[in-house]
Amino acid sequence: MKKLIAILIFLFLIPTLKANTNIQVSIEAARDVNVGATFDVIISLNTNQTILSFETNLIYDENKLELRDYSGINGFFLTKSNNKLTATNSSGRTGDFQIIKLTFKALENFTAGEGSVIEFKNIKASTQTEQFNIEDISRTITVVLPKSSNNKLKSLSIDGSSIANFSPSTTTYNLGTLNKSSITIAAEADDNKATVYGTGVRQLNYGKNTLSVDIVAENGVKTSYIIHVERFDPRSTNNFLSNLNISSQSINFNKNILNYDLIVENEIKVLFISAVAEDNKATITGIGNQNLKVYENKIEIVVTAENGAKKTYTVNVIRKDEYGNTKKVNQSTMLENLNLIGIEILFDPNRTNYTVIVDKGITNIEIEADALDKNSKVKIINNDLEVGDNEIIIEVTDEDGDKTEYKINVIKESDVPIVKLNDALKFLETFEDDIFEIIIENEALLKKELLEKIKEKNVTVIVTKYHESRVVYQWTFLGSRIGDIEEINVIVLEGSEYMREINLITNFAKFINLNFQHSGKLPDYTTFKTYVGDDYEDGSILKLYYYNAEEDKLEMKNNNVIVHEGYATFTMDHASEYILTQALFEEEKESNLFWILIISSQVIIVGAIVFYVISKKRKKLNKEVIPTDSGDAS
Repeated sequence: MKKLIAILIFLFLIPTLKANTNIQVSIEAARDVNVGATFDVIISLNTNQTILSFETNLIYDENKLELRDYSGINGFFLTKSNNKLTATNSSGRTGDFQIIKLTFKALENFTAGEGSVIEFKNIKASTQTEQFNIEDISRTITVVLPKSSNNKLKSLSIDGSSIANFSPSTTTYNLGTLNKSSITIAAEADDNKATVYGTGVRQLNYGKNTLSVDIVAENGVKTSYIIHVERFDPRSTNNFLSNLNISSQSINFNKNILNYDLIVENEIKVLFISAVAEDNKATITGIGNQNLKVYENKIEIVVTAENGAKKTYTVNVIRKDEYGNTKKVNQSTMLENLNLIGIEILFDPNRTNYTVIVDKGITNIEIEADALDKNSKVKIINNDLEVGDNEIIIEVTDEDGDKTEYKINVIKESDVPIVKLNDALKFLETFEDDIFEIIIENEALLKKELLEKIKEKNVTVIVTKYHESRVVYQWTFLGSRIGDIEEINVIVLEGSEYMREINLITNFAKFINLNFQHSGKLPDYTTFKTYVGDDYEDGSILKLYYYNAEEDKLEMKNNNVIVHEGYATFTMDHASEYILTQALFEEEKESNLFWILIISSQVIIVGAIVFYVISKKRKKLNKEVIPTDSGDAS
């Protein structure tokens, strides 16, 4: 009985081995690749069996090929142990399907035209009850010679003489000033497969010339060698007027003053312009009779020197209308009154720009504005005030759609004093409040003396980088948490020397790079705020990663940075290289769940058989020990 049970258990655990009669295995892969290129190898099955697992030994020359990645396809989970690949699928699959994807890279050790074999040996495929042996398969990969990328010059000469200090890696040269109308350029490519353009006789214009010699490599990549040369110009450059007269009008002429304004009466319809050039080789246009229209007229007198250089003298003439007005009055787009409640202004319907200063507590201004024409519409735009400059626009639009804008520049005072970095230390000597702001420019180093003063005063400091009126980024440091930090470089640059490495790790996902120029520890509870509104919408949840250059990996620091009003804000205790992104990067975790389920189910079945046998033995023993009912029992 024991032998029978053992045989049953063995037969259950070990699938039946059969020769392959109805399973075909095929390889899909490129046959020719370039050195350094990556390529995929796909293993496919064609079978009428339901395949649960597939295994094979992968053989390849690791000096020529590098296995970069591997994965299962169509629901198969792939594991690799040394050179053994095992793909499993708990549901199984039948038909014609792909099962394994391998990604290789052709290494530099390849010689052009040389082949390397990728082999799959000891191939087995298993169903629920059977295991099939399959013939070995292989694919030969041959490396092709890539096109040359050499786009350098070997030599470059002007009029038969090599350019001084020529170097293939130097692409810009200055020949200075030459007194000739042309030069002859000769150039030789470093690679005879490259093509050179821009050689031969090149004409020179008077003055500065920029000539280009282009070299295009066999693979199409171009490099341009730039030659700057100035041709000596003996021609006169004098384009001044010595005299300018306007009929019946008086102007205070000065040859160095280029713009003049005149207002003439309505009856003057024509002005006669006369002018004399300071150099008789110069020419003049724009003189003679000039007809005038009502209101604005621009008369341009152009003086051209012998060498072609031009100078324009402009006379702006306003001819009054028949009523004596100097411009068209459109009363239908004018305000009759403008009143800023609580703020005094001197209103003039013809004045369209005003500036007022308001207290920091004012959030908006109550405005009363009425159009002079009752049929025109008045619209007030942007009356919510923020600290700093604000612009309120009052539009007056008539029935024809014509519009006049009255603009009110409102300066709202801030309750946080603002100083430049160079003035911060002196400012702190007399500062008695608890918070102030430092504005930084291109260089921004908070030195030890300033940090000690911030700590001594126990104040909060906000350090801000602006572009025009927008905050680009902003730091907040607590004086009580400065600690023993010697100095802090608060500059943050765009771009990084590690951009290529980070792109490879992120698979070129979208991210914002934060290249902090400070490297190392920061004061506790340091807060950093940066503008991200051009890339992410409000409400977006970003993740903050630290790039560890030594280990070439990203480390999650904060997975819940919420974009608010275009900015991302987070605390930091260390600065170097960081990125903000919506992408999630995790190390791939392998799972052996399928095999755990298989082994567990087999253990349960074996245990049930053992329990059944033991139970039968116990019943048999009980029958032998327990006495039967008889008279001897008394």
